[in-house]
Amino acid sequence: MEQRQAPLVANPAVRNGLVFGAILAGINIISTLIQWIGGSYQAVAQAGNGSGSTLGAATLFGCLAFLVGLALCFLAGMNTVSRTGRLGSGAIAGLITGLVGELVGGVLGLVLVLAFVLPTLHIPSDSTLTPGQIDAIIVGSAVVALIIGLIIDGGIGAGLGYLGGLVGKNNYTEPVQSYQESYYPPGGYSAAPPPPTPYYPTPPQPPYTPPAPSGPQAGPYPPAPQQPYSPQQSPLPQYPPQHVEPAPALPELRPSEPPTQESQPAQEAQEAREQPPDAPPVDGGAAAP
Repeated sequence: MEQRQAPLVANPAVRNGLVFGAILAGINIISTLIQWIGGSYQAVAQAGNGSGSTLGAATLFGCLAFLVGLALCFLAGMNTVSRTGRLGSGAIAGLITGLVGELVGGVLGLVLVLAFVLPTLHIPSDSTLTPGQIDAIIVGSAVVALIIGLIIDGGIGAGLGYLGGLVGKNNYTEPVQSYQESYYPPGGYSAAPPPPTPYYPTPPQPPYTPPAPSGPQAGPYPPAPQQPYSPQQSPLPQYPPQHVEPAPALPELRPSEPPTQESQPAQEAQEAREQPPDAPPVDGGAAAP
């Protein structure tokens, strides 16, 4: 059974950026070699000496290589977003493409400048700079130009990668997730039950014997009389009836009514009994001599 080998770089943005960046680096190498063979670097040296021109067919080919590099950044972003569906991935792919292509082409151009331009450069007699100072200025300018080129190509590559991602997003289709049968129940298998507790039989116990009473033992209760239930027999004891004499009724007093003539002699006799012997008569008559 053939096994598929996993790619070295799993991120599609980085992988496409390195692939298209390598293509752009190869184009820059070819462009630099053509410029060297066509005499562009010798023309730069002659221009530094004050004679000649730097414009030629090799220089135009370098401009064409730059345009091809822009197209590669666009394609890198479009190809990446068509697989991932994220515009940020396209910008990263274009950025890596521009940086790799400019780094390889710029380093090769710097080597050719050091190898062919500096040895053939003639310093004017009226110059105040020494040959070492002029070489340092040229090398420093080439390094600064390389750094600026990396920044410019990286920014342009990221922008073109983003634009390419806008085009490639229309071709993006979400991958269909295949159904994988699960060989395990949804809740998972339950844990193994604990081992059963060993059974130990209870040892035999002696029969219980109640303690003997210390005091005098009471006799048994007499048995209850067993008599058949009779509905005429009253369950409660019969007591003799008790007669209570009623209290005498009190005379009804009516203070608002005047005393009658029948009750007036009895009242006067009662008052005469209550008065002392030496008191004057109640009716106000004169006492006897």
